[in-house]
Amino acid sequence: PVDQNLEGPAIICQKDTTTLVPPGCTFRNFANGCIEIDTTALCEEDRSDTASADTFDPVTAAVIRGELENIAIEMGYKLERMAYSSIIRESRDFGTALVSANGDQLAESKQST
Repeated sequence: PVDQNLEGPAIICQKDTTTLVPPGCTFRNFANGCIEIDTTALCEEDRSDTASADTFDPVTAAVIRGELENIAIEMGYKLERMAYSSIIRESRDFGTALVSANGDQLAESKQST
């Protein structure tokens, strides 16, 4: 929906990008395709009302894992299309990955060698 405040968690899949909205954050879609995400909830001291990792059911976890893998794959395709280096374009000798704020790997592209 356009011009409505919605609440995360949400995964927004568009033609050229995928956006992950964390739990507790709100977002608004604009008619021009832009997304505004309000992340002030992440800065609050008391986060007891947000979902913890042990409250997700297996189906939700599988959906989120699949979307994170798709984001990493999209990053790889974008890198391949935009690369000036023939090593990346022709031999596909590169890798892309999503990492957490701590540096833990969440997902990596499957097309990397």
